[in-house]
Amino acid sequence: MTALRRHQRGFSLVEVTVSLVFTMLIFGTYAAAVVDSVEFSASNIGGASLHEIGRRTLESIARDLTRTGNFIDAVTGIPFPHVFKNGQPEAVLANNWQHNVDELTAIAATFPPGPPPPPEPVNPPPFVAPGFELTPMGIREIIFRVPEDLNGDGRLLAANHTIEWGTSTLGYIMRPNHSDTLTLVRRSVSAQHVVRETTICTDVEALTFDSVETKNILPMDAIEVHLHLKRQDVRGRVQRLHLTTTMVMRNSQ
Repeated sequence: MTALRRHQRGFSLVEVTVSLVFTMLIFGTYAAAVVDSVEFSASNIGGASLHEIGRRTLESIARDLTRTGNFIDAVTGIPFPHVFKNGQPEAVLANNWQHNVDELTAIAATFPPGPPPPPEPVNPPPFVAPGFELTPMGIREIIFRVPEDLNGDGRLLAANHTIEWGTSTLGYIMRPNHSDTLTLVRRSVSAQHVVRETTICTDVEALTFDSVETKNILPMDAIEVHLHLKRQDVRGRVQRLHLTTTMVMRNSQ
């Protein structure tokens, strides 16, 4: 009977307080788990997005470089594609292409030194897989030309069956930005020195192009690219991604 009357009176204040404390502890743990899950998912989405940015960047570069070829440029007299370090191209190209030399040199100096150049093989293979620049090793940019129908006959070959290379020089250059990264820019300079630029990517930590001129183990028709991306995720943690590929250029002149 006493127990029945206690049950009818309901719970005491102490019992209600203890119950609320346990409920809050359980709910708090659940809420923390939900927040962790959301942030982890957002971090994963950010990582996937970085891969997507890298893929699109390499695709943009490939659309150009698979159209160019290795030849002596009739206008400048130097081998194209022209790969150059830290915004400092050959003097004949300096007016339109030299840029940010001091800033890029200072950034490149923070990267570990690269390995010594590999010896040239006796029998170079027709295709060489990308090298081993798993960490950023420098900033090497590139200038090139793509074929153009200069005589209006609907073909990209001249009468002597050589490729008609366009009058505009194209290139991929790097600019420091305010996000502790580099901005990759595609630049076009016409024969009349009209400059057009398109921003390709703003999350670049380092980018290197190599041709047979800078890495003699490469075949004549290959360009090796190493792209390093960097940014912060939703928790402020630094994300890094390294992508590399070797592109085969079209037939050379």
